[in-house]
Amino acid sequence: MTPEFRNALYNWEFDGLNETRSIPYQLQKLFLNLQTSSKSAVETTDLTTSFGWQGSDAWHQHDIQELCRVMFDALEQKFKDTKQANLINDLYEGKMLDYVKCLECGTKKSREDTFLDIPLPGEAVRQHGGVQQRGRGAPGPETLDGNNQYHCEKCDKKCDAHKGLKFTKFPYLLTLHLKRFDFDYNTMHRIKLNDKVVFPEKLNLNSFITTSRSENEAMEDREHVVKCDDCSTTDSGSADDESCQGTDVSSTVNGQDDNCADSDEGIDVSSGNNHHEEEAKGPYIYELFSIMIHSGSASGGHYYAYIKDFDKNLWFCFNDQSITEDDIRKTYGGGPHRGYYSGAYSSSTNAYMLMYRQIDKNRNRRAMTVDDFPPHIQRLLEEMRRKEEEDRINREKENDMIKINVFCRHPATGAVQDVKISVFSDSTLAEAAQYARQRLKLEGAVDAEDCRIVVYNAKQDCVDCSFESDELKFCDIIHKINSIIIYADWMLEIKQPGTQFQQYKAGGINMKVYPINLELEEVEEPTLVRVDVDDTVRVLKLKLAACSTWTPRPSRSSWRCTATSLNTSTATTPSSSSTATAATTSVYVSNALDDDPDKSFQNSKLRKVIEHLATSLA
Repeated sequence: MTPEFRNALYNWEFDGLNETRSIPYQLQKLFLNLQTSSKSAVETTDLTTSFGWQGSDAWHQHDIQELCRVMFDALEQKFKDTKQANLINDLYEGKMLDYVKCLECGTKKSREDTFLDIPLPGEAVRQHGGVQQRGRGAPGPETLDGNNQYHCEKCDKKCDAHKGLKFTKFPYLLTLHLKRFDFDYNTMHRIKLNDKVVFPEKLNLNSFITTSRSENEAMEDREHVVKCDDCSTTDSGSADDESCQGTDVSSTVNGQDDNCADSDEGIDVSSGNNHHEEEAKGPYIYELFSIMIHSGSASGGHYYAYIKDFDKNLWFCFNDQSITEDDIRKTYGGGPHRGYYSGAYSSSTNAYMLMYRQIDKNRNRRAMTVDDFPPHIQRLLEEMRRKEEEDRINREKENDMIKINVFCRHPATGAVQDVKISVFSDSTLAEAAQYARQRLKLEGAVDAEDCRIVVYNAKQDCVDCSFESDELKFCDIIHKINSIIIYADWMLEIKQPGTQFQQYKAGGINMKVYPINLELEEVEEPTLVRVDVDDTVRVLKLKLAACSTWTPRPSRSSWRCTATSLNTSTATTPSSSSTATAATTSVYVSNALDDDPDKSFQNSKLRKVIEHLATSLA
């Protein structure tokens, strides 16, 4: 992390406008989460949403350098008229002179520009084994000659000229961009340069700043400086943008004399034993603290980072949810050659951006601790912790939620409809009933007190059981009746206003009762009769008798039960109890077996009527 940037961001106070699209506010929250959360990893969804990324946008590969530009631009816009208005410039902005020098009269014209990062071009990455060698092997300024001659106002004609750059100020936080992506015109493919690039942990750039030893030249430069109309970081961006097109960034003028073409003007960033360290004294000495890694090919990949802990002086690899102490030499890249198309199709992992911090005891800061947070950050942290606790409780509840199917027979149309709902384990039956009533859109058709939820047997189209109280919770039901776990189907039962709900015992079934008028040999419309598991035969007979339009003989009553068909078998002898466990149950009831009371069921008139009915239904 960058302590100076994070501390400044904490000192900025959100105005409360458009929270979801405020990049600095979402960065504040992300930094707070990273610093204080007990989670092993935190989400970045809110931040990417503030960028304007929706859905699959967050999964597309975005160039990390371009992302920094977009973020810095958004921060500058948001920080206007605040104490942080110059934050990006103060931390990341460097300055340079983009010059053209006539080789005939020696007149030099230049303009001052700014940059946020220094790109190291891909061709140099390919040709040199390290950033040090890349700097030393770089060419001098570009020579404008032939058809590309420069029109010198003093000579009043086109002349040969040198075009190049001079760095006049390096930023406090220096970003070097290794431009590993290129286009191969031989293969006509976009490629990634996986060549090995070595970089130092300490970097001395004092030799690349114009010194006072050439006062006359410096004064001449200032006389011809043309200030850019807009030197904002977003316009100038990198040191090789429009202000210096065609000029290799390594061809930076470092205060040499007029024979620029003969001087070595690359960036000397040798590790440890910098050859110019003794002779190039000054403020621009840097330490490496962050490395952005690209793992993948030119067609796509994954970014992660190595970050230095300033307090422990250790390097850690931050790769999504994984944080491990690691060796940065793994990020140099390189390896065996993989063939003609290796740059386009092979995957490799190597450094893509390097971030250095200027060694300056007056500016170097440690990250704020929780005790140092300003009041508005303290309030934000409390709010985030409160919401995090609410989210934790809700996640626990969601993990403990019960998903059920609720059926209902519409009171007006009689049509059976169903809906899937999820209820918390501590929800009451009454709460589930009202939620189901809302989901089934019955608020205007049925009053709340006329609804209840009961366990339903969808296969037999009957209520399996009801409960004594609607204030019973699902978790209590599960604890009380272990078998309730298998109850996935429920019914929203609706009663007539002013009536009482019927009680259903677990294990009961619905019987389809066919009353038979033996004298007329007619079968009446079937009726569903609820039979509880502990009903006696006598109780069952009374329920069956209530279904017919005639009065059964008190001395004898015959009934017939088949499991899956209307095939007949030996008549059931009345007993003290009766239990039916078949999937479907049909019952035929009559006031007699036959006109002849001595006939058995096998030879009775009742059997013939049942067989005739079976043939008709088949």
